Order: sequence, then structure tokens, then C-alpha cells
Amino acid sequence: MGRLNSLLFKVFAWFWCSIAVTIVILLVISSVSFTDLVSKPLDDRKARSIQKYALFIQERFAGIPSSAQLKRLLHRSSRKRELFLKGPTSELSVLSAPLPANIDLNLLSDLDDLTPQYIFTEFYHAIGPAKLTINNQTFYLYEISPKRNPPLLIKFSLMPLWIKLTVPILVSLGLSFLFTRSIVRPIRALRESADKIGKGNLNSRVEEEYIGKDELGELSRDFNIMAEQLETSMGVQKRLLADISHELRSPLTRLSLAAGLAKETKGEKRENYLARIEKEAEQLDQMIGSVLMLSRLETKQQHLDLQSTVLSDVLSPILQDAEFEAEILGKQIHIQTIPNITITIDQNIISSAIENILRNAIRYANKTIEVKIEALDEEVCIVIDDDGPGIPDYLLSKIAEPFYRHSDARERNSGGAGLGLAIAKKAVLAHSGSLNLKNKDAGGLSVTMIL
Repeated sequence: MGRLNSLLFKVFAWFWCSIAVTIVILLVISSVSFTDLVSKPLDDRKARSIQKYALFIQERFAGIPSSAQLKRLLHRSSRKRELFLKGPTSELSVLSAPLPANIDLNLLSDLDDLTPQYIFTEFYHAIGPAKLTINNQTFYLYEISPKRNPPLLIKFSLMPLWIKLTVPILVSLGLSFLFTRSIVRPIRALRESADKIGKGNLNSRVEEEYIGKDELGELSRDFNIMAEQLETSMGVQKRLLADISHELRSPLTRLSLAAGLAKETKGEKRENYLARIEKEAEQLDQMIGSVLMLSRLETKQQHLDLQSTVLSDVLSPILQDAEFEAEILGKQIHIQTIPNITITIDQNIISSAIENILRNAIRYANKTIEVKIEALDEEVCIVIDDDGPGIPDYLLSKIAEPFYRHSDARERNSGGAGLGLAIAKKAVLAHSGSLNLKNKDAGGLSVTMIL
């Protein structure tokens, strides 16, 4: 069905439809406008055939012919053909066999041209005449075929020239208009949508009524998908800018406040304010570095220093630090044996991603964090589970977005700047991997990283 809906098939179908409709209309016109008598020049083979019959009849008479003689000779010459010999008088005009009553042979007298030709009437067609002379009298021989309409091509050729030109032009104009309209409407709708988007109306879409099942329909659907992604991206960009300004405002305010207080105080308090300034500056530096890395990962401009590395060399330092942090908080990390395999990664970026996920698990776990590492055919699967409260299912798709926090409040103690998971996801995607989050049935969050 896909090919039947294609634009190529439609063009092909409309073309042949135009031809078919033209033929049908010409047939109808030819049947309605068929005159009592029309003729067409006879081809050489038929002309020689009728002349042969005429010569045969002419050679059989040496004296004055009678109607009976002519009829007998015509009957012998017919060979299952119905012949009509038109004489100078009605008594000498004879038929090889009786014809139906509706056949009016007197119509043949209306011919101005007496050269051999096809002759068509409503109830019969004839071939002739072939001229012959018997006893100095002129006769005309015809071959009669009752109850036969002219062949289709002959019907068309007998029609007036103005009809043969007007009908195809009108049909092609009408059908071309309908076909062109069916193509132009979706193109116009697509153009109007593109124009609106170009002017900033990002929620403009091609309406469903203009989306067909052909290539133009596929183009319109792709355009709508592109417009939706563009609107989403612009929305994310605006939200990101708002989030960045919000995130930077707090440390900058504290930094400005601490600097003002440091100017007005001396001694130990001044040292405390200077330490506070240094801390806020470090936080700002880290946040800006994280934003820049996220931006480079999203735009695929982050250079990846890919090297073959033993998996245990990557994971062991991270897991040791994580065990130390968990122990301080009274929590435990259970680690499965690390497979002895080699992977090709940018060690710094992947290490940062795993470290971010582990720190989140330690922060939100109640008591236990489990780390499972499994080597598949050409992949490494790292699963980090915690027994914490988990995340509402409707937030699982948003939690890895930049600056997004589970808590609606934006306090610093709710979990950093909200960039850790976003960077981790982009880092894994940059390595053609995947990062999936899901809630466990027993409670807690499970993060699966596939490299």
C-alpha cells in the first residue's frame, strides 16, 4: 500500500486517468453524434480485393445483362460476403443475399466521392464502390457488412477536428487542476507553518487535514516532528538560561555579601569571610565548568580522549572513594567482582559520570548501595542500586535534565546544582552507550549504565 500512496504512483495514475476519461468522453460523443453516412479512404489491400470482384463480374457478361443473371453471378462471387451491385436503374441493382429491413442502401447514393472507401452508417458499413462496365452500362460494386459499428480508431478519426482537440484539452485542464490542487495545498500549508516558525511562532504545525500518505505527507510529518523538537530545544534553552542565572545568583550574592563584610571587619572574622569568598568562588568555578562540559557534550564538541583501559583500573579508585564516603555516613557499599576486561573510553569523563551516580546513591540511600558489573558480548553493564526513597515514576524522564532536582524547593542541600546526572547521561551517550533509571520493587532507585 505504501507504493500506491506514493507521489510517483499518483502522477502515473492521474496521467492514465486523463487518457481514460478522454477516451470515454470521445466514445460517448462519437456514439451520440454519429451521422447517417460517413466515409474514410480505403487501404490498398481492400481496394484491390473489391476491384478483383468487380473485374470478375465484368468479364462474365458479353451481352445485355438481366437482373436474374446479375443476381446469380453475384451470389457465386460473394464467397460468404454480402455484395451489392448498384446499377443504372433500380431493376439492375441486385444483392447477393437478402439484407435486414433496417438497412437502407439508398444512403450510398449520397456519396460524392466514388473512389473505393470505407462507408459507415448507423446499421451497416460498406466497402466500395468498385466501378465496372457491362454492355456500356456503368455499375458500382459494394461489399456490405450489416450490424457492425466502425472500429474505435476509425470512429475517432471520423470525428470533427475541433472535438478531437477540445475534449483532451478540457479533460487535461480539469484533471490537472484537481491533481495540482491536491499537491499545492499541503505544500502551501507546509510553507505557511515554516513561515510562522521563522517569525518565532514555534508552536506552529501542519494541520492533520493536509497530511496525506504520500511523500508530501511524510515531509509534513517530519516537519512537525522537527518543529516539536525545535520548540522543546528552545524551551530547554530558555529554562537552562533561567536555571543558570538562578544558580549563579545565590553564590554571587553570598560572595558579594562576604566581600562587603570582609572590608568592614578585621581579625579572625575577616579571615572567615575570606574563606567564605574562596569557597563560593570554587563553587562558581565548578558550576561553570560543569555547564561548559554539559554544553560541549550536548553539541558533540567535547573532545574524547579514547584509550583502551582495563575496567578495574577505572572503577577501583572510584569505588574506594565511594566506600570511604559511605562509611563516614554510616552506610555500606556492596561491590561485585569487577570483570577483567578492557574497554575503550575517555577515562576522565566516564569516571566523572560514574562518580556522580555513586554520590547520588550514597546521598539518598538509607543503609545500603549495591554495585553490579557485568560483561556482555560487546558491552559492559554497570548497575548502581540504593535502598532510598526512589523517585516518582513521572519524574524519571526529567531527573537527568540540567538543573533539575527531585525537590521542588531549590535549596543547596537538596542535591548540588542538578548537573551531575545530566552530565553523566550525556557522557555515556557520547560513548554510544545508554543510561536508564527505574524504581526497584523493594524501594530505591536503580541506575543502569551500558558502555
